[in-house]
Amino acid sequence: MIKKFILCMEYGTGKAAMIVDTPDITEALQQFLENYKKSLPDSKDIGLPTILKAEILPLIYNEVSND
Repeated sequence: MIKKFILCMEYGTGKAAMIVDTPDITEALQQFLENYKKSLPDSKDIGLPTILKAEILPLIYNEVSND
């Protein structure tokens, strides 16, 4: 069984959550930063957000029901 976790973050301009595959907060934050950098346009005017608070929560249910 593959365990998944939710990285919940509060940063300078809002909040975000991301599903990660590690309970290690350092690794999870690294995954977030790598994905965040990919979404930025190629410009030096936009930087990475300052993360004010972060936590890891276990993902209990990972299926969507059509009922």
